[in-house]
Amino acid sequence: MKKVSIVIFTYKRALQLDNLLNSILCNFKNVKLPIKIIYQVSEDHKISYEYLKLKYKNDIEFYERKKNVNFFKLVKLIINPLNLYFYIRFSLLRNYFDNFKFILEKILVNLDTKYVCFLTDDQIIYKKTEISDIVFDLIDQDPKKF
Repeated sequence: MKKVSIVIFTYKRALQLDNLLNSILCNFKNVKLPIKIIYQVSEDHKISYEYLKLKYKNDIEFYERKKNVNFFKLVKLIINPLNLYFYIRFSLLRNYFDNFKFILEKILVNLDTKYVCFLTDDQIIYKKTEISDIVFDLIDQDPKKF
């Protein structure tokens, strides 16, 4: 059976994330552990995510989004003319620039599976699910279709 890596995006919804994680671990047979979670919190929700880190310490890797980005990484990013254009044109990007892109790239480069599934914290896998090898073979034949 082929495995799928899972990356979950969450923002101030620890209870929903907990429900999603339980549903994945109970119902999704193709999951490749550890599940990767990219999260962003306010001080009000920080303790809830700390609880989840302890609860799922063997099955999950947590990556926190932060605003303070390394200056050299920013320069490397805006060397691309298109990125520079968007950075100058849209002030929102300058105000809310964080390390999300760097975290996601790091996760994707270091995955040891061929397949990845992106989820948000408001989803749930409510019944037993197994992706057959036939589906994976179809994806491999023509990835652009899927």
